[in-house]
Amino acid sequence: MPLDQLERARRALAASLALSRPGALSAVTAAQLGAVERELTARQAEHSTTGVLLCLCGYGADNPVRFDAHLAGNPDHEPYDQP
Repeated sequence: MPLDQLERARRALAASLALSRPGALSAVTAAQLGAVERELTARQAEHSTTGVLLCLCGYGADNPVRFDAHLAGNPDHEPYDQP
């Protein structure tokens, strides 16, 4: 699943869990949320870096997963190759 879809799913599941009543469905939602968060964490660890990643548009992030999401959401953007 693409990163932007994973982040949207995490937000939707977190909102659903916050609004749900305690019970079986909230346990299923919590389990799904946990799985999505583990996947996001694994992807972030896979791409760990130090410093700030920069886009030619001026956007910067110290989190490579968020930076990749920025590039995916803006296909005409390119990373700035830092020396």
